[in-house]
Amino acid sequence: MDKLNVLVKHMTASLLKQASFERYLSWGLKDRQGEREQFLTELFREIDSALNVLPSGVKHRSELKEVYHFIQNENRKAEPNFPLLQASLYFLEREKELKSHVIQLRNIIYSGRGR
Repeated sequence: MDKLNVLVKHMTASLLKQASFERYLSWGLKDRQGEREQFLTELFREIDSALNVLPSGVKHRSELKEVYHFIQNENRKAEPNFPLLQASLYFLEREKELKSHVIQLRNIIYSGRGR
């Protein structure tokens, strides 16, 4: 039973603060570009922090950070390369410590771009 309680507690831990999560759930209801940018900034910060403590080798972490920076830069473009952006997001998502953050990031990026 203790293992189940730990699992439930871990699964319910929010990656975003409660207020941010509530805004995340409802931001698509109206034109909320400012909040979208705030979510992106917060998620990019969370991913960056997670990358810094990722239990992997220096070379692998460096490759992940390079992909992460590419995603940030590509997302800022007026005309991003969506296939390459999507592939990069899936590449980061393979890391279990980043998966939840990256899924949220992908959802925000694509829903904000009409995809």
